[in-house]
Amino acid sequence: MADTPPETHEYKGKLVEFLPPDDPDSPWLLRLMVIRDDLDFEVRNLGLKEDAGSEDAWRTTYFLRRISVTLLEAANILKCEIGKATKRPKDEAMKKLAPALRGVLDVVEAHEDELERLRNSIGAHVRPQNADKASPGVEKRVLEQLPNMAGTIRMNHSSLANVSYRELSGNSLLFAWPDADDDEKIIAKHEALQKAIFAAAPEVLNVIDSLLLRHFWKHGMIEPPEGYDFGVFNEKKQRYERVEKP
Repeated sequence: MADTPPETHEYKGKLVEFLPPDDPDSPWLLRLMVIRDDLDFEVRNLGLKEDAGSEDAWRTTYFLRRISVTLLEAANILKCEIGKATKRPKDEAMKKLAPALRGVLDVVEAHEDELERLRNSIGAHVRPQNADKASPGVEKRVLEQLPNMAGTIRMNHSSLANVSYRELSGNSLLFAWPDADDDEKIIAKHEALQKAIFAAAPEVLNVIDSLLLRHFWKHGMIEPPEGYDFGVFNEKKQRYERVEKP
């Protein structure tokens, strides 16, 4: 394992100790734990350097597609559980978490159009028709709009090794935006998607971390070090607050 920053603390234990199966919150928190690491990995792999090649562009497009799935899956779990968790909070920690839990859904909802269109059309599988159900032939329309897009394909005629279409398939985002028929519109779509991801992803990550910390703390697997807060942000006081152990 790589060296961790000094403010990072490690806690060893078994899965069933961190997430006891007889606790009704453990199953959905297990799902959020998996999603949290997926989302963090995907966000960290976004961005292109000035000298980025076609492989880098394809990789970024891939992670953009994955993020749309991951973010909305996290939001769906939170939507399902937040009502139950915040209506009658079981402890002070959950009471403090309630505003942040409701707030993260507001943030995701504000950018849902961009995220849903991408997820539905090319998120997990390429289904361009979901981007525009009213108009048939989305793929044909995109191909007709961009006749001069160039790229190189690589074939190996004796095996599957080193075959790649990525210089062309890396443009898959265009199938989510069949109305973007010029560079200006494509840039605007990219900017809207970027805004949606970087508004929603940090909020979702923070909320998942706080929910998991509360759960681990409750089961005696983590004790926040002296001087460290629980991680619930107080909007009025503009600071993070420590709360009583669940």
